[in-house]
Amino acid sequence: MPSLDPHRLAQDLQHRARAVRDTLAEDPRVGPFVDRELDIPLPFVGGDDIRLVLLGQDPTIQRAAQRCHVRTVLNLDRRGSLRRYLTDVVDALGLTLAQVYATNVARCFFTAPPTELARTQGLDVIRASADHWLPLLHEELACFPDALVISLGQPVLPTLVRDGHPQIMRHYWGYDVRWREGARAPFRRVEAEASALERPLHPLVHIGARGPFYRARRAEYLAFVRGYFSR
Repeated sequence: MPSLDPHRLAQDLQHRARAVRDTLAEDPRVGPFVDRELDIPLPFVGGDDIRLVLLGQDPTIQRAAQRCHVRTVLNLDRRGSLRRYLTDVVDALGLTLAQVYATNVARCFFTAPPTELARTQGLDVIRASADHWLPLLHEELACFPDALVISLGQPVLPTLVRDGHPQIMRHYWGYDVRWREGARAPFRRVEAEASALERPLHPLVHIGARGPFYRARRAEYLAFVRGYFSR
């Protein structure tokens, strides 16, 4: 696999992800929910000096009619609210988008967003398809051994955090039931031994995260993550 040119790497991974998707489509459990009509979005490559990898869950946005316009992971090739949010995150880390590589845990589109499939079908398609996608993700991340990894959103954590370790976002964000009174637990990251990626992982809330706790703690958590760049 190419490792020196991130742009060539992205194109190679898109090609290989198509093959994984076609294999996954034959899976009797997950296959009925795999959309084979829409192409695999390209990973986002900011530049040649990658210091941060952003991990999305999958490209299946809520509005089905708009999915055909998703050509790049996390829509980072287009202006919009998600790009603005992630630009703010990257700025808080002292980086620019030119130092970011973004990819998804599951590369293919599903027939409906995974949260909807979990509710209507009782199936976590991200976790159920992990054996298909994680080997490709491992190889991809190996090309950026010194980059920090941030995952986006609560729903992807059960796939990325091994069983027996906390899989709830607030655990890593220092939640305490008395947080409004100033009580807090320490910030944490998912350490390598607890990570399905076999390397540390910093869980970050996605743009649509609700609740005052995460809004109140986001700046502090990003400062915590930023501290790892100087270690």
